[in-house]
Amino acid sequence: MELYWLPIKVAVILFPFLAAVICIPYAVYNYRKYGINNKFKIFIFYTFIFYMLTAFFMTLLPLPDIDEQIFISGQNIQLIPFKFLKDFFTKN
Repeated sequence: MELYWLPIKVAVILFPFLAAVICIPYAVYNYRKYGINNKFKIFIFYTFIFYMLTAFFMTLLPLPDIDEQIFISGQNIQLIPFKFLKDFFTKN
């Protein structure tokens, strides 16, 4: 569970800055276009930014160590079609 807390913590820390940069121009645009700020619409946009930021960080964080990346390689390429089925049934 600790693995999921790091991206959420980073998103919570960066969220106020990013939301200010995005939501303030959005609110100004809506006010100039419609003459009024719909608080519910701005709140929905505000929470959408938080959702997207958290989803972005859950995808990227935590980044794997460089040592782990060394072991990930493409040396096990299967050039025989459907060989994975034979491997699957023989290993079970």
